[in-house]
Amino acid sequence: EDVPAAESLRAFVHGLSPDTVYDIVTLDRLEQLPGDFDLMINATPVGMYPKTDATPVGAAVLSRTAAVFDAVYNPRQTRLLAMAAAAGAKTVAGMPMLVWQAAAAHTIWYGAAFRDSDIEQLVDDAQTEMERLFQK
Repeated sequence: EDVPAAESLRAFVHGLSPDTVYDIVTLDRLEQLPGDFDLMINATPVGMYPKTDATPVGAAVLSRTAAVFDAVYNPRQTRLLAMAAAAGAKTVAGMPMLVWQAAAAHTIWYGAAFRDSDIEQLVDDAQTEMERLFQK
């Protein structure tokens, strides 16, 4: 069911950038692909609190990945990010995206303006509060 959505996304991306090359592969076939990955994005809730032991891919894939973005924002350091960092990949967690999206929405709806330093503080505050409320 997700493959047709991925094909639709491919058509959209090719309309914007015809030279973009990528393959659509289901997770069960990912480990068998040859070569390395420049970027892996986890846009699923896999690994979100309270099921923090789950990962969408294993160490074999992460060992071939240069950078990993995990949209999961709770916990701050997901198992996926920890495994990717241990494999030498650059990692980015989900809380900054969540806060920047909220800031962009406030700019659109209310004309609010934010300094980068204010957003960085909001990211830290949001992460601290998330951990206070939901972590053991």
